[in-house]
Amino acid sequence: MFRAPLLAGSLVCGLLCWTNPATADVVVDWNLIATQAVGAAPAARPGPSGLIDIAIVQVAVHDAMQAYQQRFESYGGPIANASGSPVAAVARAARDVLIGVGLTSTPNGTVDTLYTNYIKLAWSCQ
Repeated sequence: MFRAPLLAGSLVCGLLCWTNPATADVVVDWNLIATQAVGAAPAARPGPSGLIDIAIVQVAVHDAMQAYQQRFESYGGPIANASGSPVAAVARAARDVLIGVGLTSTPNGTVDTLYTNYIKLAWSCQ
């Protein structure tokens, strides 16, 4: 009577051991960093400036990735002869926009420190 549920539970647990955990990619990571930077910014900025800053970061990220993938039209203009790491390009694009709009810190550290650590981690995983 209790063998069927026990067997089914054991089977499910056994199959789950073979799955890989979900991982974020560079776009999701830098969207989170941008959101944290906007949230940490002083409230002196009027209106929806934070949302516009996040949108600008995402446009830069899109164009950086588009330079490698060549799947869609870019917003700012084509980036010819992209080479190197798309992960590094996306991280650098997001970092440059955040620094450019004056968002230099997050609750987890400065944007430059997060960028440096991100690049080190990306290179160590290759």
